[in-house]
This record gives sequence, structure tokens and C-alpha cells, in this order.
Amino acid sequence: MRSGESGGEYVEIARLPDGGAAMRNSTDPATILFFTRAEWEAFTGGVHDGEFDL
Repeated sequence: MRSGESGGEYVEIARLPDGGAAMRNSTDPATILFFTRAEWEAFTGGVHDGEFDL
């Protein structure tokens, strides 16, 4: 999954077989952040609940 690809800079997220996720930014593709399944579910649940709305 990619976000913001039309502007040339984007974030890629890959679901991992264990239910976790890996994420990287197009400006620094060598740096990859890995999240466990519990971490990813907590993050996406927070997004769904509006915890990160500005």
C-alpha cells in the first residue's frame, strides 16, 4: 500500500505474514520500521477511533 504517491514522496506499508507491518518512506527507503501485530493493531485502532485527528 502506498500513500501520497502522486506527489513523488510516499509511504509504503507491507503486511507481514505474522500479522505485523513494515513501513518505509520513499525519501529514505533503506530505513524500514517494523511493527508487531499488537503494535500495528493498536495504531490502526487509534486511527479508526480518531486519536490522531488534528
